[in-house]
Amino acid sequence: MEQSHCPTSQDLPLKQLVADALGEIERLGYSRRLRHRYRTIWNHLIEFSRRGQLRDNFSADLAARFLKEYRVRDEQVDKLGEGWRRHAVFGVRVLSDFAKNGRIERASTEMEAIHLLPAMQNILRDYKQYCRDRLHLRPWTPHRRTTELTIFLDFLHSRKARTLEEIQALDLSEFVSCRDHLQPKTVARIVSDVRSFLRFLTMRGILQKDLSVELPKIRVPRDATIPSVWDHELVVRLLGAVDRSSAKGKRDYAILLLACRLGLRAGDIRTMIQSTLRSRAFSLLS
Repeated sequence: MEQSHCPTSQDLPLKQLVADALGEIERLGYSRRLRHRYRTIWNHLIEFSRRGQLRDNFSADLAARFLKEYRVRDEQVDKLGEGWRRHAVFGVRVLSDFAKNGRIERASTEMEAIHLLPAMQNILRDYKQYCRDRLHLRPWTPHRRTTELTIFLDFLHSRKARTLEEIQALDLSEFVSCRDHLQPKTVARIVSDVRSFLRFLTMRGILQKDLSVELPKIRVPRDATIPSVWDHELVVRLLGAVDRSSAKGKRDYAILLLACRLGLRAGDIRTMIQSTLRSRAFSLLS
């Protein structure tokens, strides 16, 4: 697969970078309140850079100096007009990502704010039907896939000005590179969804070449998650560390013992405790 990175905006003048970022969040359908919050933070960043006579573009050093100067303190945040400081770290991080990738990724994408070309909407609808009728996927899987693919198609249209017939291997490389802020397991799932969609486009004759082979294989280490089984020695040490001389300690010991012996999840244990407390309350009232 051809290696590439998303085009960066780090060399743009800071004012131009902020203007482009504000245009992007407006395109994504951010609320007026959020747009005002980001604008306030970024304008303070521009003013800080001007006062310090620093380089007229975004950098990690500029971000670090700015956050150190405007560090959040409760007594400062409570002052009138200083509430933006609460969100300064996140606002600078968003601008940093935009400077690096030329794109802003929402924590929760509002699909209504994405407007695809009619041709893309139609093929996405056909693919969703294909997932149901031919692949026999679970009911919620086609919806999840089309959500991710909508973001992919928006990337092609808004960033690359591509139609479905014009997709290139380089576009796939840049799209995956722009998702590097996500967990490897999430990226692996997105790549799998895009790979399936590309095969569908090839089957329909929209793509003359199967580009699914151009997508990378995302390695997810087996030890990337917390193991589901604890060693017996560790369980014994954990139970032995509980102070059972008090009522609270006895309660904690009982909860841990239930989890160890029955393999209950936290939610199951919580439900059991709430049920026990309700039963005890009813017995006291009766």
